[in-house]
Amino acid sequence: MSDEPINLDERRKHVDQEVISKRRRKQQESEIVRAAYIEQMSELKDILSKSNSDDFSDFAAKVRFLVSRYSESSHAQGPLQKLLVSSVLKDLERLKRVLNTKPSQE
Repeated sequence: MSDEPINLDERRKHVDQEVISKRRRKQQESEIVRAAYIEQMSELKDILSKSNSDDFSDFAAKVRFLVSRYSESSHAQGPLQKLLVSSVLKDLERLKRVLNTKPSQE
């Protein structure tokens, strides 16, 4: 033990600085998430604003985006819903490969 007094003010400043740092990190993280959300919404608008899909890849992009957004919702957290989402995304990838390997019928 030391006979020197403990400077409580310095300790409080350090704790306060840690709290402020954590708060700033959380704020930065939430801003990043918000920016990603805004970007996704912009992407959704671009994808869905096309009235008709030009080809299967356009259609698959729309479906993939909507299914991915659905999978992030609270409605899609059950095991059956997760299985369904996974199955749809795998089917889209499989069909994309099949269509890309077929010879054109021109």
